[in-house]
Amino acid sequence: MRGASVADREHVITAFGNYASVRSRDWNYQTPWVQNNWDAMPEHQRRLSPPELYDLSVDPYELSNAVEGHPEVAATYHEILVKHIQENRSITGGSLEVGDSAFHEVPLFDQSQL
Repeated sequence: MRGASVADREHVITAFGNYASVRSRDWNYQTPWVQNNWDAMPEHQRRLSPPELYDLSVDPYELSNAVEGHPEVAATYHEILVKHIQENRSITGGSLEVGDSAFHEVPLFDQSQL
């Protein structure tokens, strides 16, 4: 690979605290990534914000949530996260599950494996 150029990634997936993000050159999608019904979780942490989507081409400071105006983009990025979980379950010993509420079922300790 020395001297050879490498193509840019289409997107990057990250997780921090209670949220995961899929970011591309033009969009940043953030969504809650914890189980919000744990009995031991403090009440203030159970009130997670809804998914957010930012159009970085017009809102580089991520000030205006565009999820309602671009539901198809949010759905696409949601699917990217689900696919990432499915493809990487072996890394976590199968503890990642995908379901209708996938982003509320991932334990915090699995975030390091995203």
